[in-house]
Amino acid sequence: MKTKFKGHETFYFREGWLSKALFNMIDGNSTTMFSHIKDGVSKLGVGANMVKSIKYWLTVTGLIRYRGRGYCLTQFGQLISNYDLYIENELTLWLLHFHLCTNRSEATTWYLFWNEFKAESFETKDVEVVLTNYLNNNQVEFKESALKNDIGVLLNMYSKTLGDDDPEENIVCPLSKLNLITQNQNVYEKKIPILQEGHEIIILYILSKSKNEDGYTYLEQGYMKLSQAEEILNKYMNLNRLLVNEYIDMLKNKYIKVENTAGLDMIYFNENLDVDHIIEEYYERGMNL
Repeated sequence: MKTKFKGHETFYFREGWLSKALFNMIDGNSTTMFSHIKDGVSKLGVGANMVKSIKYWLTVTGLIRYRGRGYCLTQFGQLISNYDLYIENELTLWLLHFHLCTNRSEATTWYLFWNEFKAESFETKDVEVVLTNYLNNNQVEFKESALKNDIGVLLNMYSKTLGDDDPEENIVCPLSKLNLITQNQNVYEKKIPILQEGHEIIILYILSKSKNEDGYTYLEQGYMKLSQAEEILNKYMNLNRLLVNEYIDMLKNKYIKVENTAGLDMIYFNENLDVDHIIEEYYERGMNL
């Protein structure tokens, strides 16, 4: 199991960070911006450690990848650069969240939290215990201090909102807008989000892009159990069974069909379904309003 801890230099990504980097990469400055720290400091207007942090967050959210001797935009990164450069659309935040929490090798703590930590109400120490036990049971080498640092950054990036007491920390992570985690003193709570109209396509995206036990996406497989859909959407979006079924109903006939096969409710993806194209069409419609 390939893992990575504390790649973020202790910073969660903040408003404007990813946008400024994407803007510079559109102009073809990606290689020097991240390979020469002084260049990155100049272009991004932040300190050296923050440049490294921005590169990390761009990578683990699937916006950029390393190719040859430098970094370039992925297909997903190009999509966001074209249609939502300033990351103002909530759908973009859901896509970033999903890419992040399914990136086991480069954002291990985020992967483990969203896939293995089941508690709905908890304190920081509860997360530390569960994730430490998981890593030890799977014989994964890690530094306890790095794991604790990751957990602190993770909880802050999803729960810290404008108006918190410390003015120096009054810069939040855009993912907090998803309202997936709230904090009341030392207690955190997973919350059920309400999707905006039209955003049920993120349900389609998550289900189709999630991988089965053989490492294939469910879209490649062509079908999945409804119970598997409920489990996946509960993990990544805190959705309960009732909401899952409501969103599944919104997708039926147009993108999927639900049938009872051998006593099991099954979801079948429509033939030739292109989820990436559906997402791009959504952005295009928004620009043409």
